Amino acid sequence: MVAGALLSHVLGYFYTWDTLAEQPRLYLRLFTRGAAPGLLVLFGFMLEFVYVRYAQRRGLGYSVKRMCYRALLCYLASALITAAGILGGHTSAKDLVSNLILVPASLNADIFLTYFYVLFAIIPVIALRLRFGVGSLLVVIAVIWLVDVAALQRVENSFSGTTGITRFLGQFFLGLGGSWGPSIFHGLTAVLFGMVLGNFFATRSRASTLCLLGLVGTAPVILGAEIFMVGWNGFLAGIADYEVYRGHNSVVYYAYGAVHAIAMILLAWGINSFLPQVVQKPATYLGSRTFLFFLFGNMILSAVPRGYVNTNVWLSVGGFAVLVTICYAVILLWEAKFDGWLPVVTVRKQMLNVSGALTNILRRFGPAH
Repeated sequence: MVAGALLSHVLGYFYTWDTLAEQPRLYLRLFTRGAAPGLLVLFGFMLEFVYVRYAQRRGLGYSVKRMCYRALLCYLASALITAAGILGGHTSAKDLVSNLILVPASLNADIFLTYFYVLFAIIPVIALRLRFGVGSLLVVIAVIWLVDVAALQRVENSFSGTTGITRFLGQFFLGLGGSWGPSIFHGLTAVLFGMVLGNFFATRSRASTLCLLGLVGTAPVILGAEIFMVGWNGFLAGIADYEVYRGHNSVVYYAYGAVHAIAMILLAWGINSFLPQVVQKPATYLGSRTFLFFLFGNMILSAVPRGYVNTNVWLSVGGFAVLVTICYAVILLWEAKFDGWLPVVTVRKQMLNVSGALTNILRRFGPAH
């Protein structure tokens, strides 16, 4: 999923999307458009494997402290990518200030601000998950789409012309206006799917199996109904066009994201089984460091001035391969030389102190366990 997102960014960087013939563009978009919901699915997977386990073993308060620390890392990552974009001429000082006050203004950095907000929005959901089990996640998903149908869809068009804080709150958080996706509210669907998936891999319990089967079975039904109504070509066009499914936070987009995520996991597992050790080792290494991979990849891409128009998609894919190789080298260098560097350790400790203070504030609004 991270690789798909970076590939999409590289194709945009070289303006390759604009030069592709219609059919190749539609099918390539079918692959890359699943990156955003796929990243949220992976994020949910990580939440279940890491932070739910923290909460089960050491209490919700400790888990919230670690999540606050993670949120601060995401905030810093967003700022770094936007700052790098100033060097490349893709963003401005105004965009950087916007990101610093938690209003997304840089395309390559937006996902990290989404992570930031999701980490706080998911806290009460994790509390429900601990109290009532993995099945409660399906209830939350159902509530999200009931609210969407009963309320949000009725007022969506009234937000299309809004500006300022109203536009930010309506579009970024609630998906209103038809031009921003995934929103925080609807994007929780992908996150919760990832949590169910993570619970299944962690426990293989009957409850997690039934929940996963329910979600995996529902997604193809939604997609099948949509394809039946608009046809295969209409569906491809809707996936490729940002404003058709993604911008409107359609349930079709999230069903597609779930199917895409499962397909990519199975594909990665299958490919990894046949890769020679010399390739498998770095691939596994990068796969276990998706945060740094996506951070450094977007920083490098944002810092390089754009101007070259490439009409050959394979040259762009080659550029993507070079970017992945550079990321691999940078992460190796970082972990070998800088991860234990005193200023980095000091910043990490200070961020943990700040996250601890945020946790104490949150505890005032409810029990820690």
